[in-house]
Amino acid sequence: MANDLFSKSIDAENVDRQIYSIRSMFWVAFFGGPVAIAIYTLVNSAELKRVARDSGPALLLCLLYVAIVMFAANGIAELEAASSERLNPSRILRWGMRILALAYLGIYYLQLRGIYRAYDHANAEYRNPWAPAIASLLTAVAVPVVLTGIIDV
Repeated sequence: MANDLFSKSIDAENVDRQIYSIRSMFWVAFFGGPVAIAIYTLVNSAELKRVARDSGPALLLCLLYVAIVMFAANGIAELEAASSERLNPSRILRWGMRILALAYLGIYYLQLRGIYRAYDHANAEYRNPWAPAIASLLTAVAVPVVLTGIIDV
């Protein structure tokens, strides 16, 4: 019983590193979509030295995004012509991408919740998210442009 008092209760080894807050990740996921949140979480994982562990799910998310965009680019014009104003395929696609990005963020947070709890218990200060958030958002905007250029060729 006395040994239980000395066991590690929170992940204090990562408190000395500055990471990005979940709040900033939420806004990047909501406004940027799957590609932006994949880039942003990989930047956060690089600070935590977990890139090898977190790059697989991020790559899977990006591949799923590319597959959906390629499929949607081929059929969205026909769907928009056949659908009503209430059932707008491009709106459904946009909200579906947001839901996909937020689901990925939820999975990412569940993997790191011990680190975030330790960060909150230590009253540590999060990193300034502006530069990587804007860079990941701009990259996420460029990806569909590049993909549609590939599709049209």
